[in-house]
Amino acid sequence: MSSKIISLVPTNGTDFSVTEGQKVIFELPPNLGLVKGRDSYIALDVLNSTGLGATPLNQRFGLDQMAGASSLINRVDIYSLRDGTHLETLQHYNQMISYVNQYLFQDKTNLQSLEGCGKDVYAEKFDTAGAHQNTQLSANHVEDAILSPINATTGTGMFSYRRYTIPLKAGLFAWWSDERLCPVAAFGGIRIELTLESPDKAFHQLQTGGTNAGGDPASIAPGTAAADGLAFGDKGAAYTSITTTGDLTIEKSGLAVGNKITIIDSNNAGGVERTIVTLTEGGGKVSLTFAPQLAAATDISVRLTSVTRAATIKPQFRVVSVAPPENFVSRISGGFQYQFTTWDYHTSTVISTSTQHQVELNSVATKALALQSSFVNSAEETEAMFSSYFAGSAPRQTNLNSYQYFINNRLMPVRSVNPQPTEHKVTAMNELKKTWDSVSHEAQDFGNDDGKNLEKYTNTFLIGRQLAKKPYYYDLKDSEGQIRLGFSSAPNANYQVNTFVWNNKVVNIGAGAELNVLL
Repeated sequence: MSSKIISLVPTNGTDFSVTEGQKVIFELPPNLGLVKGRDSYIALDVLNSTGLGATPLNQRFGLDQMAGASSLINRVDIYSLRDGTHLETLQHYNQMISYVNQYLFQDKTNLQSLEGCGKDVYAEKFDTAGAHQNTQLSANHVEDAILSPINATTGTGMFSYRRYTIPLKAGLFAWWSDERLCPVAAFGGIRIELTLESPDKAFHQLQTGGTNAGGDPASIAPGTAAADGLAFGDKGAAYTSITTTGDLTIEKSGLAVGNKITIIDSNNAGGVERTIVTLTEGGGKVSLTFAPQLAAATDISVRLTSVTRAATIKPQFRVVSVAPPENFVSRISGGFQYQFTTWDYHTSTVISTSTQHQVELNSVATKALALQSSFVNSAEETEAMFSSYFAGSAPRQTNLNSYQYFINNRLMPVRSVNPQPTEHKVTAMNELKKTWDSVSHEAQDFGNDDGKNLEKYTNTFLIGRQLAKKPYYYDLKDSEGQIRLGFSSAPNANYQVNTFVWNNKVVNIGAGAELNVLL
């Protein structure tokens, strides 16, 4: 069968501001015949738009390091173009793709070069003393800084559209089952609606490569303590210019001309807001100027006052169309069924004072395969340097020390699992591995193993349960399922438990071309 690539533009525009809830709509006409979904992809041109205007902010940010350009897509809805029948919905699409990128790819090269993932495609890391830090985008790394380049001499923004290519990992395109062609013609064409994510979740500020007053890695995140901020030399007279104490380059500073910064010194413990007017480099150090001047001071450090994230995208859908065989129409005229694997999304909130919690699985899936759940700190979804929406929260943060599934009056497993690293970590990871097997993928990477990282969870922490091995499935519809969670002490923050129910769905295409989706 012959094939060709067809480029489709959205039907509702060409340029879109990245704002929460914005729709991007593609229509695949029935004359495409059959579509090879795994070889089709979205070509996404992304522009950091803080570099526009007469007085640009030039905020230096990048895409989430685990989800890449897919971080911009919160939800996917697919309908029949002919009669509007709802075929598939993928809620929290970007969140799931961040898990997929962490667990299912050992070699991250293509994720970084094509899909926009960062240097560290995992959620958290630990220093030699075992202290925790969420992984952050760094101005030190080309993979992280590629969306927001600056002039290495002047520090001004040089932002332009950057192209990323991301597959649309929809069940209808057979991403989670055995590969097959998608019969777009039989559906009467399909309409794909992409709902964009908030830029405050999808983008993160680049961290500086400079040092603090103690010579340790500094932070320019808003709210950073003075001792941890980017350190500058003392000034014996009133000043409008400061120079870093440690060696640094403009490109690796994380800063740019136009940035709003807070300067903290011996006179201003609470900090004073200024705007960077110029950035220069000399003697291996970086100097910046601002106005108006400040009085002579010591112990000078700098952090960003706030982080503005704004972007524009130009998407296209590159579809691999396969000409159907000559007898295709006659073969489907009597009707047929098309089965695919997808996920349904459920959520529940663990209150900060709870020591026990039950997640009710009110699922209508009659062909369930597996369950996966993550834990998100609701207060940290729009942090400047990372998002808990993607990074999640590990047992050491939530104090989770027990989980067990209760389905059809049966406990699964018989004994609860304590996922703390010194308890049943291997059991928890093995249970999770089996859930990926259920959706035709092998888990290849369970996290970074450098130093202390080997002892901890570095990928986004997930709990999982395989419900059935292929080719079988499990009926959850009337199972009154629950996930029973126990905590060694109250979590002291509200955590959202995001549960993904992997299941098979069947589209029944009748002899009269009518469509019905069997859950």
